[in-house]
Amino acid sequence: MVTRTYGTWGWVIDIPNNSGNDLENISPHTYKIGSGAVYRDDLAFRDTSANETDRPWIGDTDNDGGSPPGADEGVLVDGKFSQINEIARYNVEIELQKPGGKPEVLEYRFFIMQLDSDGANPGMTFIRPRDDDIQDMLSKGYKQTDVNSIRLVSKSTPSGSSEYGTLYADSFDQPFCYVEGTEILTKAGAQRVESLAPGDLVLTRDNGYQPVRWIGHRSLNAEQLAANPKLRPIRIRAGALGENTPSTDLLVSRQHRILIRSRIAQRMFGTSEVLVAAVQLLSFEGCEIVDDLDEVVYCHLLFDRHEIVIANGAEAESLFTGPEALKRVGPEAVAEIYALFPELRDHDYTPVAARPFPTYRDARSLLHRHDKSITQLVSA
Repeated sequence: MVTRTYGTWGWVIDIPNNSGNDLENISPHTYKIGSGAVYRDDLAFRDTSANETDRPWIGDTDNDGGSPPGADEGVLVDGKFSQINEIARYNVEIELQKPGGKPEVLEYRFFIMQLDSDGANPGMTFIRPRDDDIQDMLSKGYKQTDVNSIRLVSKSTPSGSSEYGTLYADSFDQPFCYVEGTEILTKAGAQRVESLAPGDLVLTRDNGYQPVRWIGHRSLNAEQLAANPKLRPIRIRAGALGENTPSTDLLVSRQHRILIRSRIAQRMFGTSEVLVAAVQLLSFEGCEIVDDLDEVVYCHLLFDRHEIVIANGAEAESLFTGPEALKRVGPEAVAEIYALFPELRDHDYTPVAARPFPTYRDARSLLHRHDKSITQLVSA
């Protein structure tokens, strides 16, 4: 058996404990964000599976004649484990409102989980969008903080078990980029990323000097960072990846991908170089969440293609124009990028990654093997 844990988030809602099955006794009700529905980002799914598939499922103990979940399958709330009594999907109406804009009501199907009454979190109930719903909200330019209220309308599917989303395990509003002050190697030497402009020539691993096509910036203040700590960057200290790599501390967003090069990667993936999200490096000495900054400015760097650039002496990615990455840079930025690269609007268009992206599980296995064998993440 394989046990997997996925960080997640949701809104905790207050409903009466249900007698019987299927969460059928929830009456139509509107939950206001912040009062009736309280955001929590200290949740995690613990899933047991017989194989290494990437289709995560989770079951409830009120299994309606189905196979019961394993004893270790359920939800962690602030590190405390509970099994799930019931899980179901509900038709919902959510009210969203952009800053300065008018409210809009959209219809989705969210899932609801109610935890066992005798666990560490008795009777807690939380609601979360499906990944498809999050993608739709992003495509309309909305963020998690734009949700005003959630109205439960009617039950959509039976309870028992459900495929749950992991694509947006942390949030649906996270950037992929460098922190202001990062030095990027260019034809004119090392330059701070925020000083670069379209047309500047940046050294890339695969294609020599390439012109910057677009630069994006996003500022986060202390209030925003406090509201969503997962927007804080990751610090990769000098030498943490390998000898003199990076040469000075490198600060990037959690999901920004860093190049790993090793024989272990070659054995696992048939190529010695892969790109791994910075957040997955936190188990390594010298990699940590930055909690000493009151303000963060993220900088996006885009070329004609996905590139590997030199950032503070380490090799890391430029902005990847996959659909999920684009949904995280904001609607105004997406409009600018579409103007430069109209082919990205084509749903059949698939950008080519500069290096393979291992799945979360494969990357975790890769890093575990490096840690166990005391092997540098970036070999010469």
